[in-house]
Amino acid sequence: MDAARQRLFHEVQRQFNETYPYLNLEAVKTEPGERIVPTNDTDSLLAKTLLADQIHLDGHMRVAELESALEQHFGHPVKVLRKSGHTWLETRLTRAWTLHQQNEQGRSIAHGFD
Repeated sequence: MDAARQRLFHEVQRQFNETYPYLNLEAVKTEPGERIVPTNDTDSLLAKTLLADQIHLDGHMRVAELESALEQHFGHPVKVLRKSGHTWLETRLTRAWTLHQQNEQGRSIAHGFD
């Protein structure tokens, strides 16, 4: 991923995590040593537009749909992780769940660790 796409993806991750605090997006690294470049206000606006207007992110969207939409946009594999206690788990087996279901499952598990 080039630097501009890395910045935008980082901002998409941040905004996604604000909406779904028990979920996280991760770019599947295909190149060793990839690093994230700090984002700016333009990246923030682009990320918001991408999530709201192009991907139509909402709680009814399934994990598989989001991963596919982000991979198409960034040209790079993306996966959704769910918080489970103090670790992040891949959602491969529950990709048919909605983002709301995934987030609620993460929240209920997290509260068991408080």
